[in-house]
Amino acid sequence: YIELFAKEQRQDGLKEGTVDARTRIIRRLQRELGVSFDDLSQKNVKQWLALTWTTDETKRQYVAAIREFFRWGIRHRFFEDDPTVGLTYHRATTDPDEISDKDVARLMTTPASPEVHFFLVLMAYQGLTVIEVTFLTVEKIDLKSQPKVLKVEKGSDKAPILHPEVLASLDAFTVPDRGRLFPKRKPHNISHMVGKHFEKYDVRGSAK
Repeated sequence: YIELFAKEQRQDGLKEGTVDARTRIIRRLQRELGVSFDDLSQKNVKQWLALTWTTDETKRQYVAAIREFFRWGIRHRFFEDDPTVGLTYHRATTDPDEISDKDVARLMTTPASPEVHFFLVLMAYQGLTVIEVTFLTVEKIDLKSQPKVLKVEKGSDKAPILHPEVLASLDAFTVPDRGRLFPKRKPHNISHMVGKHFEKYDVRGSAK
C-alpha cells in the first residue's frame, strides 16, 4: 500500500521531499506499532503519538501524513476507516518570540550548511534549546535502539524518538566519534548562526 500511495502522490505533483517524509512517518507507525493498517484504531495512533515525545506541531504533521494515507486508501477501497478522525493538536504557548508554523516549515527547506540545518531540525523537531544543542553529545544519540532515541531529559520518563528529519540530517553531517556533537560551538555561536539564518530569510522569532 505504501509504495502505491507514494507513486500516486508523485503523479499528483507532490515534491519528492514531501512524499518521502509522509512515507517515512507511515512506515515508522507500522513498524513501531506492529498493527496491520486494517486493525489500526484511533487509540493506537494516540498511544504512538504519545510515545514519540515531540511537539504538538510535529504531532500535527504526523497526523496529517497518516490522514492523507488513509483517505487515499479509503478512496481506493483498501481501508474502511480513518484512524485519525477526531485527532487534533494545537499549540499550548503564546510566546511572542515563538516562530510560526509557516516559518518553521519554510526554514526546513531553505539552503543552509549541514551544521546550521542540523541546529534547526534539533530545535524544531526535538524541541531542544540552544544550550541543549550546544552540549548534546554523540553518546546521547542512540541509533542502536528500536526505535532510535535521543537520551535527553525533557520532563518525561521516556527518551524522545528521533524525528525522521533529524536522522536525515545526521546522514549529511560529519559526526564525531565521541563527545560533543558540536565541540567548537558555544551557545552564543549557535544562537548567532541561527539568528543570522532567520534574518536572511526574514523569519521573525528567536533561537533560545
